[in-house]
Amino acid sequence: LRRRPRSRRAGGTPAGAGNIAGCLSELGRHKEALDMGRKIYDGKRALSKWLPPESIFITAFGLANQMCGLGLFDECKEFARERIPEAERALGSEHGLTLCFRGSHAVALLNSSDATLDDMRLAVKTMEDCAQTLRRVLGKNNPQTLESENMLAKARMKLAAEEARTGLAAL
Repeated sequence: LRRRPRSRRAGGTPAGAGNIAGCLSELGRHKEALDMGRKIYDGKRALSKWLPPESIFITAFGLANQMCGLGLFDECKEFARERIPEAERALGSEHGLTLCFRGSHAVALLNSSDATLDDMRLAVKTMEDCAQTLRRVLGKNNPQTLESENMLAKARMKLAAEEARTGLAAL
């Protein structure tokens, strides 16, 4: 029988450290919260033999959200892109967390500092696919579905504005 390693320091459990990271973020100490989020994620990955996959992916999704919230879209783009196939293997392609990673990747693609029109089109296509899956799986009135459709509408507007801008620039 193997025992899961324990930590005796303050915030030593992932849940405790997550609570501290949340408090840091609420206090406006976002960099510290992000650093702590990274440590929590790394710690959970190290303990992956003993933890359910959902636990690790919930932490990873929280980290991706923190990155996007801080405007670290390039970093989030890579992080989410790497997590998508892992989530698909562990949870399935239609699992809520897998769809969340696709959405995070799309948001990061759309807002990345080096986003091309093709990146923006891919982001909109990804959001369309996610919204369609959410409507089918969760229903059209589910809050997650509605949020996804709202994000999709904003992404379409941003893409249209960029296409118009680049179209005018070409004239």
